[in-house]
Amino acid sequence: MRNCPDISDVRIMLKILKHLGCNYKFENNILELDSDKINVSDIPKEDVTKLRSSIVLAGALLSRNNWCKISYPGGCNIGLRKIDVHIDILRKMGYEIDENEETSELICGGRVNGDNHIRLRVRSVGATENGILAAVLSDGYCVTFSNVSKEPEIVNLCKALIKMGADITGAGTDEIVVRGVKSLRDTTIDISCDRIVCGTYLAAVTAVGGEVRLLNVNKNFDKSILNELEKFGMKYKISNDEMWVSKTCKDYKSERDIIISTSAYPGFPTDMQSIFLSMLSVARGTSVVTENIFENRFKCVPELIKMGAHISISGSSAIIKGTKRLIGKDVTATDLRGGAALIGAALKAKGVACINNCEFVERGYENLEYKLKKLDVDIIKQRGLRFETEEKKSSSE
Repeated sequence: MRNCPDISDVRIMLKILKHLGCNYKFENNILELDSDKINVSDIPKEDVTKLRSSIVLAGALLSRNNWCKISYPGGCNIGLRKIDVHIDILRKMGYEIDENEETSELICGGRVNGDNHIRLRVRSVGATENGILAAVLSDGYCVTFSNVSKEPEIVNLCKALIKMGADITGAGTDEIVVRGVKSLRDTTIDISCDRIVCGTYLAAVTAVGGEVRLLNVNKNFDKSILNELEKFGMKYKISNDEMWVSKTCKDYKSERDIIISTSAYPGFPTDMQSIFLSMLSVARGTSVVTENIFENRFKCVPELIKMGAHISISGSSAIIKGTKRLIGKDVTATDLRGGAALIGAALKAKGVACINNCEFVERGYENLEYKLKKLDVDIIKQRGLRFETEEKKSSSE
C-alpha cells in the first residue's frame, strides 16, 4: 500500500495484525503486508479497545478462518456507536455470534449459509465494510447488501478488493452485491487522501487566509465540504491530483445565514462538524450546526468557549455567533476531530494557545506540527501542542 499515513491508528492496527500472524514492513508511507501466515483469530482486548475500526477484523477473520474472538471496540468517546448493526448483518449471513456482556466480547463462528439479501437497518460505514469483508471469500454464494453506506471509503475498499480478485458490484450506490470467490491475490494499492484531513486544512485556510497547495487530492473530492467553504470566499482548483486553495480577505461571512446538518454521504460529514464549529467561531454573523449522527460531538464546545467563542447548545444544534478574534488559552482535546478543531481555533487566536491530550489528534493526522510549521505557524510539541499564534498568511504545501 502506497501513501499509507503513519498515524497512531495505523500503528495500533499493525500491532493487532502482527499478533494475528501477519508480517509487515512500513517505511516512508509504504506498507507491505504479508498475511499468508495468519493463524490466530483471538484479538487482544487492550488493542481493540483503542481502535474503533478494529471491529472490521471480525468480518475479515470470519471470511478467512470461519471463527474469531474480539472485544467491543473503543476509539473516541463521541457517542454510543453500538455494534448491533454489525452483529445483525453477520447473523443474517449465517454466522453464529455469542455475546458475552460481562467481558464485552464477541465469539463468532460459522460460514455464509447461502445466497442472502440483507438490508441494513441504518446506514453504517463500519457495518457495510464488515459485511463486505465477511462475504468476499464465500465461494459459490452471493450476498446482496442494501441501504448501505456510500462513502468514498466504501468505494475505495471495494476497488482494492476487486483489484485483489473479489467480485463486487454496486459500490457507491444503495446496493452492493458480493459474489464470493475462493481466494484473493497479491496487489498494490494507492491510498487516496483522507477527505477529513484535507477538509481540516481547507477550513484553516478559509479562517486564516492565504494560499496552500495540497497534494494527492482526488478530483472527485467531497463536494459537501467544498460547497460550504465556498460560501465564505474560499477558492479552489483541482488539477493532476493537486488542489490549490486560496482565501484573500481576512473577515469572512456568507451571503446568507449558514445552516449545516450532518448526515450520511453525500451529506455533510459528521467528522467535519467540530472543524466547522471552530471556523464559524471567527466568522461574522450567526450560524447553526445540527449534529444528526453522534450525540457527543459537541464536546469541544466548552474548550472553544474558553478561547472566547460564542457558542450555545440547544438540543442537537449549536448556535455560533462569530467573533473577530479568539484568545489563546490552555485547552484540552477529548477526541480526534475536537482536538483538530481546537488547533484550528488556535490559528486564529491572539497570544499563546496550548492544546493538551494531542494523542487524540495524532490518531488521524500525520506530522501535523511539521505541516503547520511549513505554513508559517509557530508551534512547539511538548505534552500538548503549543502555538505562538500571531496570525500569518500562508503560502506553502
